[in-house]
Amino acid sequence: MSTKIDLIKTQQAERLEQIREHTGMNQQVFAEYVDLQPGSYSDIKRGKSGISRNLLVKLEKKLNVNIDWLLTGTGDMLNAGEQAHIPKAVIPPYKKQSTEGVNAYIENLFRIIERKDEQIDRLLEAIRQRDSHTAEA
Repeated sequence: MSTKIDLIKTQQAERLEQIREHTGMNQQVFAEYVDLQPGSYSDIKRGKSGISRNLLVKLEKKLNVNIDWLLTGTGDMLNAGEQAHIPKAVIPPYKKQSTEGVNAYIENLFRIIERKDEQIDRLLEAIRQRDSHTAEA
């Protein structure tokens, strides 16, 4: 029987996987990048262990992850106004990937751009609303 804690761990693990996919890193590279011990990422994904405070700090610092989103699903995946800090050396080079890998990588980049466009649209709308309220006053 699944407990509420198990459900929360599962949801957090799913969001952690979304972060990993967002970066374009495979599981091994992602785990190494955020200083997880071998197998720890897998343990989190399986619900065997939860996300530690140390990992939360590293995700926020290294990848600009919104911790509220990771823990509760509230807000955007990344903190506003900044991009994830992914060093180019971590992004897999095109030459070493299959055509499918390159296509998946490009599709991921398009998803990132779409999310950024949505964030920009929301900001522009907020500015328009603010300006219209200011003009009315």
